[in-house]
Amino acid sequence: MKTAEAQRMQGIALSEGARVQGAQAQGKAFMFNAQENREAGKLDRVSAQISGAQAREAQAQSDRTSAITGAIGGLTSIAGSYMSAYGTMNAWN
Repeated sequence: MKTAEAQRMQGIALSEGARVQGAQAQGKAFMFNAQENREAGKLDRVSAQISGAQAREAQAQSDRTSAITGAIGGLTSIAGSYMSAYGTMNAWN
C-alpha cells in the first residue's frame, strides 16, 4: 500500500512539475514576444525618420535645382533685354 501511495505521489509531483515548466515556458514566450514587439516598433520609428529625412533631402535638392534654373533664366532674360536695348541704341546711331 505504501508503494502504491508513493507511486501516486510521484506521479502527482511529475505532473505538477510539468505544469510549472509549461507555465514558465509560456511566461518566457510572452516576455520574448513583448520585447520583439517593442524592438519592431523602434525599427518602424527609425525607418520613418530616415524616410522623412530622405524626402526632405530630395525636396531640398529639387528646390536648389529650381533656384539655379530660375537664376539662369533670369540672367538670360536680362542679357536678352540688354542685347535688345543695345541693338536698338545702335540702330539709332
